[in-house]
Amino acid sequence: MKTQKFFSIGAAFMVMAALVWAKDSTSIADAIDDYASDLILFIPSKNKSIAVVAFETNSKELMKYFFDIMEEKIWEKGKNTIIIYERRKLEKLQDELNFSLTGAVSDETAQHIGRFVGVSVVIYGSTNHIGDTYRMAIRTTVVETGQIIFPKSYLLQMDDVLAGLLGIPYPAPDSRKTPLPSIPFSLKDIGDFTVGGWFAFSNVTGANNGDLRVGIEPYISFNRSFSETFGLNIQLGNYSGILTGDTAKNYTDNGFSPVKDYFYLSITPRFSNLPVGPGILALSLEFMPVFYLADNYDFFGEYYSHDIPPTFIFNPAIRYSLPLFGWLHFDLGTGSMGIAKGADYDKDTQEYKYGLWVEDLYVNIELYNLLGTGIALWLTPYFFISTNDHQSNSYFRKLRLGMGYYGLKDFSFGLRVDFPIGVEINKTTMEYQGVSLSPYVRATFGAIGITANFYVYHIGANTDYNEVTITPEIGISYSF
Repeated sequence: MKTQKFFSIGAAFMVMAALVWAKDSTSIADAIDDYASDLILFIPSKNKSIAVVAFETNSKELMKYFFDIMEEKIWEKGKNTIIIYERRKLEKLQDELNFSLTGAVSDETAQHIGRFVGVSVVIYGSTNHIGDTYRMAIRTTVVETGQIIFPKSYLLQMDDVLAGLLGIPYPAPDSRKTPLPSIPFSLKDIGDFTVGGWFAFSNVTGANNGDLRVGIEPYISFNRSFSETFGLNIQLGNYSGILTGDTAKNYTDNGFSPVKDYFYLSITPRFSNLPVGPGILALSLEFMPVFYLADNYDFFGEYYSHDIPPTFIFNPAIRYSLPLFGWLHFDLGTGSMGIAKGADYDKDTQEYKYGLWVEDLYVNIELYNLLGTGIALWLTPYFFISTNDHQSNSYFRKLRLGMGYYGLKDFSFGLRVDFPIGVEINKTTMEYQGVSLSPYVRATFGAIGITANFYVYHIGANTDYNEVTITPEIGISYSF
């Protein structure tokens, strides 16, 4: 089973590696000209204003050259229709905004600077070199949405202009040292990658006192915005859960049992920033096949459940946003809709068949950044629908209330409260009957993100199967 996991993850990395392509070197002037020409096509039609906020380099002359030529080319390519925020004003605001014109700037910081100075998009870049090879990366963020619309990387040609800006002799003197091999590509040429994982454990108290469930979910994701309105997210992950204690002894003598072990591949195309009436429309559709390796079988591999058929999940989502008291969002979507064997039961043949289920059909109303305070409030009813026994079974599942604070840079926190409504308990279906509380904290440290959730569930509050489950969960990610 472990061998299958390594092969699956290795195949995913080979597919991603196949997407990488090499580029010929170009002069720094031509690189900036090329970027400015293409960027003009992606700038939002409303409020065409730009700020070139930072350029990470050790050469002040190179930094000044980047600012001057980039602003000049944007002005020229935009046919004098684009407002450019003056660099002198940015220099005066460096201390107030806590950033450097010569240092690295994160996507979130760039968005924050853009909001502060009142522009629609911000441009920022950097240079790095290995041996005699110099590479320049340039990115642009849409301030309103935080979307990266045009990341691009250039392999720079060493000529008299670049050498003069770097303060090195040109042509370079002969050297007996073997030059380091150049790197003809950068992952940023393809898109944004994130590796991370979730770790959670649940301590159950109640009828089955002594149960402990541990879950681990590593993943790698790829995200790219092809334009201001269209993007794609792909994520490959594996979830492994282990149960030990009284319940696990029902399955195995040793007291350990996997509760789930599966791979998944999530592919989500999305459309955003679509102007409709007074607001903005966004659409997405997640397609996620799930392949099970084990499900309540012997932990030490005596029984491999290769015969568990795959599940196919489809999660559509629609969001409509209005600039009212901050941002008023209306969401309609599914948290878990798909086709799986066992979702439908044929009484005549007494066989489980593939059927459709919609576990979390939700309608969400959220008020984000209330009156500019950074506070968010939301109300979300959830519904359950199934096709079991060739009949439609649906009910009002639960109601969620939430409040969060997002007014601090790289840090947010909040609380979600779920109230179960209209849920029936029977011998085969256990639902969360009591109120569940879910406080959370999220923080970002450069490219590293940390999320901590704390869930308290009350299961079967009005039945003999009465348990309280406490589940802390931690997620760690690294973006590159």
